Amino acid sequence: MTRILVPFSTISLISIVSLAGFFIGISTSIAASPLPAAPSVTLTVEHCDGHQLLVTADQPVYLSQLLALSDWRKCNYPFGAHLSFAAREPAQLALQQRLLAFLHHVVGAESNQQQATDAQVYFQQVLNLVSQQAVTGRRPVSLIDPKAIELAINQDPIVRTGAVLRLVNRPDSIQLVGFHRISLRHAPAQTITDYVRAAGLLPGLVPGQVWVIQANGQVDQLRYGAWTYNAAAVSPGAWVMALAPKRWIRDYPAFNEDLASWLVTQSF
Repeated sequence: MTRILVPFSTISLISIVSLAGFFIGISTSIAASPLPAAPSVTLTVEHCDGHQLLVTADQPVYLSQLLALSDWRKCNYPFGAHLSFAAREPAQLALQQRLLAFLHHVVGAESNQQQATDAQVYFQQVLNLVSQQAVTGRRPVSLIDPKAIELAINQDPIVRTGAVLRLVNRPDSIQLVGFHRISLRHAPAQTITDYVRAAGLLPGLVPGQVWVIQANGQVDQLRYGAWTYNAAAVSPGAWVMALAPKRWIRDYPAFNEDLASWLVTQSF
């Protein structure tokens, strides 16, 4: 493991001293006192080649700064990069528990039928998937070039202490979830219609539409079919999700949205 200590920058130090002097100068009632020590920030970078980088700083660290230290160019798949935050885990756990409670309920109710219904087969597959997945605290990173992040709007957050930045190699497959879960080799020339036909996911589900959870966390609602042209690409490492019809989810209208939100937190 490589360790890097990132000190206060001169600019930051000057700004703080000047600000402190300003307040002392305009208010004689404020007693002079030393500035409080900045809390230590410890971050980890897990690199695609297997090595770890431990970064310690005495000031907040922006994502672009962390990436600048990470040797990110050696990793060949920017769309799969992500941050993991412990602070995001409680909300993700609550989402998982909400999905599992509904899935256990509907699978149990459908199991009273003499023959398995389409709904039971679909929900059983989703139950198997979600129950086997872990809470990750994952937040995809849409850009990993530090300069591009600095120029983009709202793409350069402060990375809180304890966070882990994971840089990955390019996957060679996508995952499709419907009446069964199947992994297909990613091929740049394939359309979403090609993938759906190869997987055989969709009889009885919402016709003509799937949601694609791209590797960078973007959720695309795509049409498919013989007369449908869709230029949107399916990225390596993406999830392709068949949609539960509204008649199956009357007690949980947000099921499809919540399942997509859950899959954003998962990689494979």
